[in-house]
Amino acid sequence: MSQKHVPISSALIRAKAKKIFDHINKDSDSSFDFQASKDIDASLRELKTSSINACWKNLWSEVVVKENHLPPITNQEQEIMELAHQIECDGFEHIRQDEIYDLIVSHGANRRRAIGNDGRQTTRLRRR
Repeated sequence: MSQKHVPISSALIRAKAKKIFDHINKDSDSSFDFQASKDIDASLRELKTSSINACWKNLWSEVVVKENHLPPITNQEQEIMELAHQIECDGFEHIRQDEIYDLIVSHGANRRRAIGNDGRQTTRLRRR
């Protein structure tokens, strides 16, 4: 007895898909789970390597990224650090070079070599 191949109509597929999505939509917990996973993903992408290293250093030192070298501090970064240390609130007096560097990079600036007015090579910050 041979079976015939009967094509499924697109209307039947749409009806089945609608039934499935309606069922998923009724369950508010599942939509919350989708949003929660998106929020977790966004948070993980915002984590800095230095923050992860600080958390894992004592617990599991093998996962710490060892190549977290900062480039030499620029004059602008030094000035920023000195100004921050003059602010005696919100922890600015304890700010470190790596924190300043992370802030600069997170706001879209990167370093570039430039020739200053006096002909010497300097490092300047530039917006991306």
